[in-house]
Amino acid sequence: MWKKTKVADETATGQAGIKKKSKVPGVMITQIVEELPEGKTTPDFTRKPIALTIQEGKFAYFKAIVVGDPTPTVTWSRANGEIIFHPDVCQQKYNEASNEHTLEFPKVAPEDADTYKCFATNEYGRAVCTVVLNIIEVGFSKTKELQKIQSLDATELRKILKTRNPDGTRQEKTMDEQEKVWEILLSAEKKDYERICADYGITDFRGMLKKLSEMKKEREEEIAQFISHIRTLKPVEVKDDDSATIELDMDLLDSGSKIFLYKDGIMVPLSKEDSEGKKHNLKQVGKKYVFTIKNLSKEDAGLYSVDVEGVNVFSTDFKGSRGSWCLSPAVYGQEAGYTLDRSPVLYRTTQSHTGQTAMPISILT
Repeated sequence: MWKKTKVADETATGQAGIKKKSKVPGVMITQIVEELPEGKTTPDFTRKPIALTIQEGKFAYFKAIVVGDPTPTVTWSRANGEIIFHPDVCQQKYNEASNEHTLEFPKVAPEDADTYKCFATNEYGRAVCTVVLNIIEVGFSKTKELQKIQSLDATELRKILKTRNPDGTRQEKTMDEQEKVWEILLSAEKKDYERICADYGITDFRGMLKKLSEMKKEREEEIAQFISHIRTLKPVEVKDDDSATIELDMDLLDSGSKIFLYKDGIMVPLSKEDSEGKKHNLKQVGKKYVFTIKNLSKEDAGLYSVDVEGVNVFSTDFKGSRGSWCLSPAVYGQEAGYTLDRSPVLYRTTQSHTGQTAMPISILT
């Protein structure tokens, strides 16, 4: 028999822990139970990743071998930001024959340079070690010039997306495909980037990540001028009366801030009264804002964007398909729902820069 200990000290996973020494230098083991059952062990490394200095553009990898009973789960993280798992950027692999866990970079880039952590975890504890990846940049002037071009490109994209009239409204013009995809990406979850890029024909995934990172940083600064945070994004629902709603919970710094709804870059007239003759309605209850689209039809398909005082805070792409509905930038989580013709549709959760919402993303036939 065994039992969990009371909280002694805090581990990175929020659990109490007993520190243990590994035979491999540089490995820290934390046991999260007072006593181990007979035959069971905490995770440990028999081979830890080795620090690497490599020229940019080359194939690089970290390799680790772990032991423990039950068999530990291996995960990786980096000190600055998140690891983007994509075939062109980084992949985590496991070789059953050699029992080796690897973190692979097909073509390392300067932005991959960082301190990485490898975690081995089971129900009795966790082992962790750190490793550094250093990148030698080649063609210094060429690399810097490329960064300059990419930076200018991102700046120009942001200028296009945030062009507004003096009163904070957008210029009356339909958004082109490039404007749409970047506005969608700004509100999308990282795990959806690859699908969105495929939908819109973006092939330079690394280039996209660089531009998007710059654009997000600038947009977050702009949003902070008007909103303290968007706590949650409620489910987008297609209701029985053939209407759809988008619910946002927003903390506005100024309750009098102007809120605009756009479809494909064109302002949608909003009524604050729930009348039969109005297509689009905005209802506010405290910090909850409910946008309603009534009498849904194929013509209602498009990119819907919510702006506060001229700053875009949320976008979602409605797409009509075979007389039914789906929404584009889906991310994670699932729940059941129905389309306009009441056929089943899969809902997933998506996220703006600070909140989340569930939305239908594909027709189940």
